[in-house]
Amino acid sequence: MKVNKRTTFFVDICTVLLSYGPPVISTYVTIYLLQMVDQLIVQVILFPLVLQFCFVSSIFLFRISLPKLKPGVYETNFNKGFVAWYSHSMLTRSARCFGIHYLIHCTATMRWLYWRALGAKIPYDMSTSIKVTIHDAAVITILSGTTLSEDVNISGHLVRGDKILVAPVKIGKNVFIGRKTYIGPRTRIGDNAWIGMGNTLTGAVITANQRVKSHERDKA
Repeated sequence: MKVNKRTTFFVDICTVLLSYGPPVISTYVTIYLLQMVDQLIVQVILFPLVLQFCFVSSIFLFRISLPKLKPGVYETNFNKGFVAWYSHSMLTRSARCFGIHYLIHCTATMRWLYWRALGAKIPYDMSTSIKVTIHDAAVITILSGTTLSEDVNISGHLVRGDKILVAPVKIGKNVFIGRKTYIGPRTRIGDNAWIGMGNTLTGAVITANQRVKSHERDKA
């Protein structure tokens, strides 16, 4: 990445506002709402549920206020494409900075709401491990019945030198993806495909019903 004062200052501002803004706002709103409840035990029971909904709502509001994330190749300096990508990336980081990532992924409903709030096109019936990471949600499409195993990482970007590629990822219906598999930009996986553990798929086309053995494609 090209480093200069303007870019560095922008990065710092984005990190503070987008990584820490949603958790700070959602915590404040949660406390304010629970003050309307008299009994302490009820406040304690409701706190994690209300907090999750407030957090997801704040993520959605932040995301729709950002420049739209679009596929393309952008220089890593102060331009519209890079600003959009970095802003969305920092917003995705917010759940981990707040420590609420695993809480959100405990239930299918909250997980679905969270990734939809970030702009991902994912189904309610997608089955995932609690340890799944999706970057660049706005360019990710996953269809119904898909299973993502532990430590699966799906990303719509790739950095090469002073340029960044942002491109869609599409995963079809009833796909199984094994643990510790990386799915990168420009990857398309057809319906009913089976991907074994430890694979790296970037710019790959996996056809419907195709099987990829574990570690068969372990290099980008």
